[in-house]
Formats: sequence, C-alpha cells, structure tokens
Amino acid sequence: MPPPRHLLVRALRRPPQPPALPQADLADLEDFEDSDLQDRLERARRQTTGRMALMTQIFGQAQDVVTIVSFSIGLLAYAIGSLNGG
Repeated sequence: MPPPRHLLVRALRRPPQPPALPQADLADLEDFEDSDLQDRLERARRQTTGRMALMTQIFGQAQDVVTIVSFSIGLLAYAIGSLNGG
C-alpha cells in the first residue's frame, strides 16, 4: 500500500541536509567526543553557511545588474527610435 500523499509531499518539500563533512561518516565515537574536533566541525559548518549566503547575495546582485543593463538598452532603443520618427 503506497504512503498517503500528504506524507510524500511533505517529504519532498523538505530541503535535503547535506553532511557537514564527508569524513564524519568515517569517524569513531571517540573522535566526536573530542572538543577540538567539535570546534573544527562547528567552524566548518558556520563557514559553509556563510559562504552560501554570500553566494546568494552575489548572484542576486548580478541578476540586478543584468536587469538594469537590459532595461537601459531597451530604453535607449526606444529613445533612438522615437528620435528617428519611428
């Protein structure tokens, strides 16, 4: 019997959670109890999150630049066309 549709939709809408580090699967329990390793893992997680936010901002700004340039070209073409009597 297939699962109810609302459970499937909820599972597909949930964003995937990538592992913090691929090596985390290979570590022993003693490694996770080490405070130095925990600090390094936490720093890696924060850096990854910060970089994703930075990339989102950069791509958003690039999209804004493309929009402004496209609008300017269209406006310039319209102005030239109306000056030529078009």
